[in-house]
Amino acid sequence: SVVNRDEKEKGERRKLNFGHTFGHAIEKTTAELLHGEAISVGMVVASKLSEKKGLISTEDARRIEKLLSSLGLPTALDVDRERMIDAIKRDKKRVGETIDFVLLHGIGSAILQQIGIPELEEVVYGL
Repeated sequence: SVVNRDEKEKGERRKLNFGHTFGHAIEKTTAELLHGEAISVGMVVASKLSEKKGLISTEDARRIEKLLSSLGLPTALDVDRERMIDAIKRDKKRVGETIDFVLLHGIGSAILQQIGIPELEEVVYGL
């Protein structure tokens, strides 16, 4: 399995963190969601960022959101954006002014990409 091959999360296993950067920031901002619910919202935000970067289609981003919603998971949340940005800035994956981020390059295909803090701030303010 991916987990067994990459126990220290240095390679492919990092792709399993899809939605976690935003999800963890949401968890630090509000106590009203369970972990999986926060990750669901994080997956939607990461999908929208993937779409914005031209990595997935608008249709695929909507399909992901609809799937999560059909499972009874939240796909949006009104959060304190300043607190969310502060949480993102403290993310353990941050290196200087970038964060190693999991994006989608099509449904079922994750990629790792460094995203600048200013771009992530733009995404958060666009929520």
